[in-house]
Amino acid sequence: MKRHSQMLCLFRRLWIACLMLCITTFCVHAQNAITGTVKDVAGEPIIGANILVKGTTNNGTITDIDGNFSLGVPVGGVLEVSFIGYVKQEVSVGGNKHINIVLIEDATTLDDVVVIGYGTTKKSDLTASVASVKGDVIAASASTSITDALQGKVPGMDIQASRYEGDDRGIRIRGSRSLNASNTPLVIVDGVPASLDVVNMNEVASIEVLKDASSAAIYGSRGANGVIIITTKRGKTGKTTVSYDAFYGISKPHFMDMMQGEKFVQMRRDSYKIANNLWGQEVSDEKIFSNEELQMIHDGEYYDWQDLVFRDGATQKHNLSVSSGNEKTKFSLSFAYEKDKGYNQNSEAKKFYFTSTVDHKLTSWLDLGATMRLRKRNSSGFATYGQALFYGTPLSKPYDENGDLIMYPNPQESSVSILADYVDGQYANDTENTSVNMVFSANVHPLRNLSLHSNFGYTYSDTKKGFFYGSESFQANGGLNRSGKSGQNSYTMTWNNTLTYDNTFNEHHITLDAITEIQNYQYDEMSAELKCRI
Repeated sequence: MKRHSQMLCLFRRLWIACLMLCITTFCVHAQNAITGTVKDVAGEPIIGANILVKGTTNNGTITDIDGNFSLGVPVGGVLEVSFIGYVKQEVSVGGNKHINIVLIEDATTLDDVVVIGYGTTKKSDLTASVASVKGDVIAASASTSITDALQGKVPGMDIQASRYEGDDRGIRIRGSRSLNASNTPLVIVDGVPASLDVVNMNEVASIEVLKDASSAAIYGSRGANGVIIITTKRGKTGKTTVSYDAFYGISKPHFMDMMQGEKFVQMRRDSYKIANNLWGQEVSDEKIFSNEELQMIHDGEYYDWQDLVFRDGATQKHNLSVSSGNEKTKFSLSFAYEKDKGYNQNSEAKKFYFTSTVDHKLTSWLDLGATMRLRKRNSSGFATYGQALFYGTPLSKPYDENGDLIMYPNPQESSVSILADYVDGQYANDTENTSVNMVFSANVHPLRNLSLHSNFGYTYSDTKKGFFYGSESFQANGGLNRSGKSGQNSYTMTWNNTLTYDNTFNEHHITLDAITEIQNYQYDEMSAELKCRI
């Protein structure tokens, strides 16, 4: 009887265990993998839309460059889909394996004024493909570059990753249009052509991106690759306002997973056996490694050359602005300082900005405006190492016992140590850029429904570059000393005029524009290079 009771108890335990296993299996398999696409009402994919399983905080994802996503969702789960400027949606998954989601633009933003070509319109009246990014979004970016701040903010805009501050990255709006010609979009700042670099991030009021032919047609062939229009902040009527903004951030490089020292030593052993047809035989380490390498293996002394070559980056921004105005005159002044410490040990960039704006109402029918921007940028130190980074193995000792650099740390390679560029007096690569951007505008209102807007813009840029590679630097690789200097300067003058007739007839609204523009551009360049033994 006792034995029967024990068997019954054991059977009950097995039954409970099987039941718990079934419940666990059911819970595991209740998570369904689904895919989907998020687009806007025009059929354009929305990049970076947030997808989150309702009721959770850690089960979510974002859409890729084509608006696609994949996510594990519980049976009967609900997805919360959101993106800036669009109405948040909740989508029930049900039994679907693929979901197509269309986000609708937030109606509360339809009255926002959008800059298009040489004029403006409300979002509610807009039919062309135009994306708008507000200035506060740009200013909040943890970067000193407007290009970086635009990443992921505009559907259909592809921005190449930067290697260092000031890197001339390619911007593509809806892909590339030419194999040989330029694919760079046209940049307009306050009505005249300029570059993204001349504007301090804190000055931006809004950025509009004209993406299709109808929106960019007003610029002709220059707008074939899309148009980026930047409108900057100006003084406002009211009491004097003084503001100061500061930011400091640290960035960490994304390292590759390098082979650990012990695994590298074993790989050297295996490679030696294979190369000498000794596989399966015992081979002494003395035949494979040098005496110094044997000592390093014994002491467990291994090196990660990524840690030796690179460092954490840092970014700091400071911006001081003053603005004031009355019914007649408004003005603003801003000063900005930005500093980027790059991943390379001697890579650094500093930028200084000064901006002033003045708007004056001369008469009831004439408004005048002026903007002046000065920008100074000094950078140094960036270098590319390519495949040479892999020459530094875990057994490549960077420094000797006295702390002096070992010029050829890897005896199996003839390459000078990458760290040689960090020795004082062996490497310099400096760039200095000064740019001036001035815009003078006039608004004439001769009649009630007729206006003339005229812009005259002048942009000047001067760039000087100089380098020196000592004979013991990595760049020279034991060869001759090399030095060089180059310079480029350019100026652009633009004068455009827009005559606008704007009137409303009952329920109809009409706007007619007549536009002229004249532009003059000049570019000069020189360079020289020297090699010597001294």
